[in-house]
Amino acid sequence: LDCIEELKQRILGYLITAENKKLNLQETPPKFEAYQYFLQAKLEQYQNDEEHLSLLQKAIDADSMFFEPRTYQVIYYYNSGQFQIADSLLNDLTRSTGTNERQRNLLSLYESLLAGNHKNAYRYLSNEYAITPFHLETNASMMTVSLQMVNQPQAVDSIYREIEMEGLDLENCFFCKERLYIKSLSEIELGNHEEVIQLLDEYVSQKGYPKLKKVLLRAYVLSGEENRAKEILSNLQITSPVEEWTDIQLFVAKTLISKDSEGMGLALLAEITDLIRTKEEIGPADNKVLAECLLLKGDYMEARDLLVEVVREYKGEVSQLAMLAIANTRLDDQKAAAQIIEEMEANRAAYQYGSIDYALAQYYAYTGDEENMNKSLLKAVAEGYWYDPYSFRYDPFLKPYAKTESFERIMKFWH
Repeated sequence: LDCIEELKQRILGYLITAENKKLNLQETPPKFEAYQYFLQAKLEQYQNDEEHLSLLQKAIDADSMFFEPRTYQVIYYYNSGQFQIADSLLNDLTRSTGTNERQRNLLSLYESLLAGNHKNAYRYLSNEYAITPFHLETNASMMTVSLQMVNQPQAVDSIYREIEMEGLDLENCFFCKERLYIKSLSEIELGNHEEVIQLLDEYVSQKGYPKLKKVLLRAYVLSGEENRAKEILSNLQITSPVEEWTDIQLFVAKTLISKDSEGMGLALLAEITDLIRTKEEIGPADNKVLAECLLLKGDYMEARDLLVEVVREYKGEVSQLAMLAIANTRLDDQKAAAQIIEEMEANRAAYQYGSIDYALAQYYAYTGDEENMNKSLLKAVAEGYWYDPYSFRYDPFLKPYAKTESFERIMKFWH
């Protein structure tokens, strides 16, 4: 009877996966029960983390040779920043995987991601994308890696156009939102600001979509329509939660400063500080935002006092340490700044992906040490730091050097 049940599970597993052979990663069909759990786990992805992980484990318990739920475990822990767990799971998976070419390619992809080797990650993901360009998750990942890992915005549009967005439920589709977000960021990098405005303007008056609203506002600012951006921000202050509005406003302020509209950017920073100070309860997250605003405004004494608290609250966040070192340098306390830099250097560990070197680059840039800034920035990229919407060209601390030849070479490091 056990053999009959096993055979039934395999036959059902084969029948349900046979229709999508291109998307099927299995050398042998999974058990039907395991496949059911896996489908349920995919529905919970980016919705309920605890349920997602629980269902993945149930799928693995039902069929220990089922490859996909085990890869989804690796992906979950990688995306949530728990790199050591992801690495351990990947090592277990690698030891138990056969010679299936597509499975080995995916394992090489995850190894490259965990190693911070973006060139190889791009290569292995390109192999997978060539097989399944219409798979929503793979398509979205290919767009993200193209833009934010290897900084090739010109590659994004053709990937985006492989899947028609019309008719998709954007509100309930995580990867649909991500694709629109990455597409818009890539168009900004290519200078196509009006196209971004056409893509995203409908989301201004809708609840949620903070990431899309940020990109839209950046498009308005970079296209010279700063007043339209201010108008949208004023409306968002009324309709959005305070934390969401301050986050968006800080993002726009940094964009303005990096674009040489420093006066308007500083005015937005002043609005944030005024709003936070009027709150009945100011929490650690508020202090974090407030400290950065004060530093960018040049209120170094107040920023330093607040950053001491923030560093204590957010242990291990090197960006806060770099800002504290900057504040001390501006207040001529070189000894305190040097001690912080030593502390940052002493805290190097695995899976940091250039975060310490990027923070050091911010410090060196703000203190005028271009040589060490370039060295640190190059090391950060080589170790796997992302070209995200908050860094490099859009980082106020790096602004004085954003148009130099050495900076441009760093932006093309993975090309």
